[in-house]
Order: sequence, then C-alpha cells, then structure tokens
Amino acid sequence: MTRYSPAVSDLLQSNFARWPLKECYPNRYRAKHRVYQDAEAKARVKTVWAIRKQELTEALDNAWQAMWALAQSLRKTFGSHSIEYYHQLILQTSHLRSQTCKVSRWNAYLSQEVRRINSELQPDAQRKKSSELTAQISAQWKVLMLEERDAVRAHSATVGDGTGEPACTNPYRFGSAGRRPTT
Repeated sequence: MTRYSPAVSDLLQSNFARWPLKECYPNRYRAKHRVYQDAEAKARVKTVWAIRKQELTEALDNAWQAMWALAQSLRKTFGSHSIEYYHQLILQTSHLRSQTCKVSRWNAYLSQEVRRINSELQPDAQRKKSSELTAQISAQWKVLMLEERDAVRAHSATVGDGTGEPACTNPYRFGSAGRRPTT
C-alpha cells in the first residue's frame, strides 16, 4: 500500500493558501512592527539610534576604563595577583554574599539542636545530619512554647555559626545599586 503524498501544486491550491494572512508578531513582545511612511522618517530614526548607540558605547568604555583603573590601584596596593585578576574580582562581586536572609525559628532550632547533639558525640564518631534527626527534633519543637521558639531564633541570629557572620546569607540578593554593603 502506498502513501498519498500530495504534490506542491496541490498544497498551494489547498485551504492553507486561501486563509487570510495574519500579521506576524515577535514571540515575546506582541508589539506591532513599526512601519515608516517615508524615507525621511526612517532616516531620522536611524540617526537617533546611531547617536544613542555611540553614547552607550562611550559610557560603557568610560565605565570599563574606570574599573580597569581601580584594578590597577588594587594591584599596586596588594600586588600578589595580576590586574586582570583584580578586574575580574571587581566585576564578579555580585556573586559574593551581600544581604542576609531572615532566620526562621524552625531552622534556627534545628541547626542549634544538631550542633548540640554532634558536640556530645565522641571525637572519632560520625556526625549526624539534620535529615537523620529531623523527626526527633520535630517532636521536641512541638512541645516548645512560642516565647521559647522566639528566644531560640534570637539566640541563633546573634551566634550564627561561630564565625561572626550572620547565620543565613543569600548570595543572589544585592544591596543598593548591586554593591555589597559596607560593614
């Protein structure tokens, strides 16, 4: 049994060719295409965009030069790495910790109890993970009063992990204008 395969001329004569053509829109923006009525309007828009592109290029170049000068000054100050290294560090500061998260009462209590249980173990014993102890700690958590829960969160937020850093940080949130806050 052979398959029917229509010829190109049959396809052109089909209903697909007779449908009214829809205006095509860009996939994301759904905005109508701009149609300029005359060559003068098109030329004006072209010059405006050329000026804008040139201004943007100059502004980006000035910003790049300022960052490069800052990297050079860091190189003179610290001297252990190349200028490119410091330049990359300046540009990658958004990936560093910049803003702290709010500490939840449950997470504070869970981490505090896991630390306490692990500190009671022998030095050569394998440390417990929070996932292994969650059921046991959850039973203790349900017994605690609301004031005790708040006290646990306040204590955990001030203590953190013992390094002086806040207990929870989010590396994907930025301070003002994308810079790390000075502390």
